[in-house]
Order: sequence, then structure tokens, then C-alpha cells
Amino acid sequence: MKSRQKLGILTIFFSLPAWGAAGDHTAKITRFFGKAQILSQPSDKKAGQPPHALFEGKYYHVEPARLGSEIQLGSIIQTSDKTMVRLVYPNGDQIMVSPSSSYKVSLETKDGKDKPISELIYGKFRAVISKDGPRSKSEVRTRTMVMGIRGTDFHVAAFSDQGGSVVSVLRGAVAVTPQVAKSGEQPQTIEVKTGFSASVPPQNTVPMKVAATDKLDLRAIQDSVNFQKNQPNEAAPDPETQKTIALLEATAVASTKKDIQTGDPDLYKRIEAAEAAGKAIDNLEVLQAVTLEKALVRAPEPSAEKIEALEKAGVLKKPAAPPRKPSSQELDELEGGIYDKYFKR
Repeated sequence: MKSRQKLGILTIFFSLPAWGAAGDHTAKITRFFGKAQILSQPSDKKAGQPPHALFEGKYYHVEPARLGSEIQLGSIIQTSDKTMVRLVYPNGDQIMVSPSSSYKVSLETKDGKDKPISELIYGKFRAVISKDGPRSKSEVRTRTMVMGIRGTDFHVAAFSDQGGSVVSVLRGAVAVTPQVAKSGEQPQTIEVKTGFSASVPPQNTVPMKVAATDKLDLRAIQDSVNFQKNQPNEAAPDPETQKTIALLEATAVASTKKDIQTGDPDLYKRIEAAEAAGKAIDNLEVLQAVTLEKALVRAPEPSAEKIEALEKAGVLKKPAAPPRKPSSQELDELEGGIYDKYFKR
């Protein structure tokens, strides 16, 4: 097995010193579809029962992933290009990783303090991180940027060896610093706030760019982490595991609502009003969707230059007729209709 297969493999790596607070940094799979496997028990030589896999110089025991599987520190979870995974931590922090991605998590200790470090080697993920949880001071790294996380809802994309990386803030703020290409340079750190994205190209060939996240960007985020329109979960686990998953999901719902209350009071008031009217908002899909769909209503249209560049690159097909400005009704008819369902006045 190749250590970094770039097509069809999602890799999530967790590592901590043996003395670390393992419980705070150990997630469980609460939702996924597709095929996944867990690589555990890293060793310099093959040990224990086969099958084994070789990854970055270490041998691992391989077993199929299941709903409720615990991702032990030092383990790897791999999924195919048609697989999506949601990991939930004990405090309710969530990581939703897209297909064909490679995501690595470790822990650094400096001045007696632990700092979780997430490295997105390539691919995409969305995270909802509590402001007062164990990952509130974490960092996310790609080949071209370092992001200081203070508790927020954000999406990161990293594109191959030659590609750059982009972080889009859906709620809260992220401090973004370009990775320095030349020694001696002093990079500038910029705080990226709700509704904006920061992009850094490969090798920092041009300065970091910060711009409003447009509708095209947001729809791409919708598509990259979407449990609703894809395959269903695998078969239900045993009753005890179902209880554990339900508890973690409930904790994640409460944590997300708390973050919305602080970061988007208007949306939180609408959630309260909807629940008072008998529309229960008690699952993560709804909370994550309404955040994106509210952003879609307010986001600007992509520029003509951006559309032209994407058409030239073959990412977008050129329309047969000149584009027209969508009506307000069309803007309300967003994917899934969740925002309209719960909050239409």
C-alpha cells in the first residue's frame, strides 16, 4: 500500500505522546458511508494478526471501520473516494472529512502546554470547534498556510503538490499565516472573519488573498461535506454503541448551538423561534446546513473574471445563454430547502 495515494483514499492520522490526555483527543465515528478501514497498532515490523499495511515506514494492523469505531491515538482511518466520515470528540467537536483527502492530527508540547496540530496534506474538511474545548487553541496546517483556531466553523481545502490552499470561515475567525517559501522572510498574519476566505498559492508565488466567500465557493463547500444527498449510513450497530453515538451526537448538537449563540445571534434567535413553534432542530445536518444556506443568501455572486477562469480550466461549462441575475425566490430555494423550511417568515 502506498503511503500517499492521491486518488480514492482518505487518510486521517492521530498521534499523541503516550502520556497525553488521550480521552480528550480520541474521537468516535458517528456517521459515515462507503468503505473504510482502521489501521492500528503501529510497529517497525509486522506484528499480531494479519492483514497489515505499510504507511510512512510503520506497519499497522488493518480492520474494517464501523459506526462507533474508536479512533485510538496513533491509528489511521482510510476511506475510498466515495466515502465520508464524521468524527465527534467527547466535548462535541466535529470533523467532517471529504472524499479523497488526507488529514493528519498530532499534538505538540511547548512551554508545558499541549497544542493539537491538524495537517491537511490534500483534500477538504469542515470542522466545528468549541471555543472553550481542548482544541480551541489548535493549529491547522497545509503546505501553504498555518491557521490558528480559536473556536469556529470553518472549511479548509488543499490541492495536491502544485496546488495552493483555501480556508473559508463560516462562523467565527481564523488567524491565517502563509508558510514562508524563503528563509528569513517574515510572513504576515491576517485574521479572516465570517463570510471571508483566505487563499495562498503554491510556494507563495503571490501574496495571500482575502476575499468575500461567494455563492460558487459556498456551493462547493456544500458538495464537499454533504451527508444528506449521498449514500446512507452502514447497518446499525449494537444497542449499546447506538446509545454512545446518540450521546456524542447530542453533545455535538449542544456544542454547535452554543457556538451559534455566540457567533451568530440572529441565527440562534431563529433557531429558538423555530423550536418554540414545534420544529425540532436536534441534528447536526440541519445545524450545519442552515449555517451554509444563510451564508448563501447573503454571499455575493462570483466575479465575471472568476467564472471565465474556471470555464477556461474546464471546471465550469460555459452557459449557452448569457447568465441572468437570480430572483430572490430562487435564492431562497437553496439545496435541501432546510433554511426555508425552518426559518421562512
